[in-house]
Amino acid sequence: MGTTTFDTLKFTKHLESSGVSRIQAEAFSEAFKAASESQIENLATKADLKALEDRMMGELRLNRWMLALVVAVTVVPALKSLFFH
Repeated sequence: MGTTTFDTLKFTKHLESSGVSRIQAEAFSEAFKAASESQIENLATKADLKALEDRMMGELRLNRWMLALVVAVTVVPALKSLFFH
């Protein structure tokens, strides 16, 4: 997964230039960084979605084969008995 960087120094300096004390600006910066990182950890990447899609397509193919087998085993003999009785 790609990482995003949060520039805490730039954020702190921006807060300071807006009148926030250095101690508060650093605290806000660290809190925001921690909150952002915890949210990013739960995001799905394109690779995650592709892996899920591949797995689901495999299961779908298996289900199609199983359905075809059920039709062949149940429906075909029933039709045969109707028309060739």
